Amino acid sequence: MLKRLITVIILIFPAFAHADVNFSIRYYDKTIYYPEDPVELKLTLVNQSPPGSEDAAFFLADDLRLSFGFDLRSLTGEAVSPAEGYAAALNSPGGYRYVNLAPGQELSMVVKLNDWVQIKEPEQYRLTGFFYPQLRGPQLKTSQADNVLNLTVLPNRENHWMDKLEENIRSALVSRELDPVSVVKETFESRAASKFNRAIIYLDMESLAKTLPAPPDTLEKSLLSGIWKNLPGLDQPSVSLDILSSQVYDEEAIVQLIGYYQNYGEQYDRNLRIYLHRPNGYWAIRRLESLSNDDMDSSLRRYATPAMNPPEVVSALIKAAIKGDWDIVFRYYSISDTVKTLPEYMDSWKNMSSVEHNRALADYRTKVINGTLNTNQLPLGELEEWEISSVSYTELSGSVIVRNFKTYSTAAGPLRQQTRYTFRLERPSGVNGKWLVTRYDTARVNE
Repeated sequence: MLKRLITVIILIFPAFAHADVNFSIRYYDKTIYYPEDPVELKLTLVNQSPPGSEDAAFFLADDLRLSFGFDLRSLTGEAVSPAEGYAAALNSPGGYRYVNLAPGQELSMVVKLNDWVQIKEPEQYRLTGFFYPQLRGPQLKTSQADNVLNLTVLPNRENHWMDKLEENIRSALVSRELDPVSVVKETFESRAASKFNRAIIYLDMESLAKTLPAPPDTLEKSLLSGIWKNLPGLDQPSVSLDILSSQVYDEEAIVQLIGYYQNYGEQYDRNLRIYLHRPNGYWAIRRLESLSNDDMDSSLRRYATPAMNPPEVVSALIKAAIKGDWDIVFRYYSISDTVKTLPEYMDSWKNMSSVEHNRALADYRTKVINGTLNTNQLPLGELEEWEISSVSYTELSGSVIVRNFKTYSTAAGPLRQQTRYTFRLERPSGVNGKWLVTRYDTARVNE
């Protein structure tokens, strides 16, 4: 019966699979890896055909090992052994579903590389991915991922500290009994200097991890490797700090400050509130908050550097979006219009309370910054080659039109598609306020 089913698949599939599917792989949450650590990958299938083309169609097995494969080799070319149970899975027939992707649509999934291969030795590896649109078989079509990943596996932490401090140095620094303000200053200065092993000394990983998707050990490994995106105020290196106030009690402390930053040619500041405690006899940071001016104590409110004009705001917004620096994006972009048009809120938004609105906005912002949102829900997702073509604004509102060009791969060769982005901007706090993008619209341009 299985042999007959495979024969039918081979016969009927070519009638539906003319459109090409682009297959790519990337790390879902890249961190420092040690032998036998889970390595999560995000697999993405995209129909890059131009609008109006036929759907891309393929089979997707319930057991993804039948639809995807990986070749993991050391730099000397030595292949890694398959995972336990992998061979048996390939010989076990299972269910599958038939998938159609319209032009521009994509499908993503997260898998563990460990289900395919055993990662037991510290080594530098090269990882190649394969997609089998007709399921596996010696005569069936195979699509190789359009990118190759480098994977570095470090020796076990029990044997090697790598760039961590030796325990005696770590203990000596902790024994200095710094006051809360000094702890905050040293942490920010060490992070700004990329001395990550010193910057984590006064961070309480257990407390910080309670508000983050990563467990404490994963958080620490990420910080040591230079990935600080989940810690407000520390996600970018600061240029300087302005301590506004400190409240110190027996076991708790709060420090409020302004952090000054410079990224992508822009100077800006952020209002921050840092919470500390000392459960082990020394002060440690347990929580960081990035505040709006309204959230700051009225006596401590400060304002950022002078506002940029609308085309400068749009340029900074686009550059940050292309780089994936979403914390910068949200400085210029009000996400309300985007969130309320999401499928889960489209019908219910107008009946939701302000508390529910704020919760939905915060949830969307967190998912974007943490990289856990579906790619097709990210704002400004198709920007590639862009230029500002028109600008118009008054004292309180304005618009900026951007022409974007994106090249698609087709059977007839590369197809260059133009899209017009119209950005709407406002000054919510009046003529002395900062310009903010409140929404944007897109339209295809037929050349």
